Amino acid sequence: MLPLSWLSMVGLLACDEATPTTNGGDERDTSAVDEDSASDAGVSGEDSAAPDTDDDRDTGDEEGDDTGEVIEDVAFRCPEGASSLTVDLSEASVMEIGGVPAAPNGGFLEGPVWVGDALVLSQLYFSGRPNDAQMLHYTDEDGFSVFLADAGTNGIALDAAGRLVTANHKQTGIVRFELESPSTPGAILVDRFDGAPFNSPNDLVIAEDGTVYFTDPDYQCGGCSNQPVQGVYRWSPDGSIARLANVTQNKPNGIALSPDGQTLYVGGQPQLTAHPIGAGGSVGAGRPFGNIYGTDGLGVDCAGNVYVTAGEGVVVLDSSGARLGSLSVSQATNVAFGGPDHQTLFITSFGDNRGKLHRVRLNIPGYPY
Repeated sequence: MLPLSWLSMVGLLACDEATPTTNGGDERDTSAVDEDSASDAGVSGEDSAAPDTDDDRDTGDEEGDDTGEVIEDVAFRCPEGASSLTVDLSEASVMEIGGVPAAPNGGFLEGPVWVGDALVLSQLYFSGRPNDAQMLHYTDEDGFSVFLADAGTNGIALDAAGRLVTANHKQTGIVRFELESPSTPGAILVDRFDGAPFNSPNDLVIAEDGTVYFTDPDYQCGGCSNQPVQGVYRWSPDGSIARLANVTQNKPNGIALSPDGQTLYVGGQPQLTAHPIGAGGSVGAGRPFGNIYGTDGLGVDCAGNVYVTAGEGVVVLDSSGARLGSLSVSQATNVAFGGPDHQTLFITSFGDNRGKLHRVRLNIPGYPY
């Protein structure tokens, strides 16, 4: 059970459409258009999607729950004037947060998201294929506790209704969990493309209209090849799913959106790229961004600066890709802004055979995952 103070701040009931949190298998099939057939669908140089016709799938666009109550919009929005702030890293001091629970046979932390007055994050284990994982819950007052065992999660996002939307390698798809009473397997939004399961969904971000962009490498499935490529996908609230033709990382990883929702950042191997987003959520050809290779999770602050986890720690880039500085954290995996004013950057990493969590106070607020 979660603290009532946390639940009261996030709201648990849905709205017609998701609003910005930008910086979120069974035998069901999904209508899909592969990148190779985009031109056949009447689209040139862009990805394309076809609507899903499976009426049993949870499309996430219901007007309310089965009680008829309208869901409150609790999406994070940047404070007025925050977009003009300049981040100052000169006195930033990274502090480690102790008390991370032991992971059976070892593990690491990933996918932090700030919800209300607490942090939720994934703890992935080194054992098993797909790797086992649980969700942890952290507050300064109570420390760490298990939020959901055997969750199978990696990246975690927050929708406008305050629900956790996850990149889930156990279900090989995008899975949503309620906050009040989370349980497995959760609500599966999508778990197939072209009739086959995804590889190992890794990270995700949710756009203003509820569209979910997510990466699908093979890290947590032991080099599986459920899909012919390790791709990046766009899921729309109408149930359609598309592989993005213009995202070409051979192992995509972290993913984020600019505050205005007009740029999609994709990390991984070989390097970080930035892509324009067009009408209908279509994604254009990318350009190298920040000259950083082999990146992991990404975060964004309210001025549009991008926080990139890589081998040297967390590299901070401005919206043009110019380097502003870095934060030293060994084997960092992901970041999220949180705290009462969203000016605390939480950083997950490997370490101690269970994973480490760090925090640093900044002079600028940012997005909760």
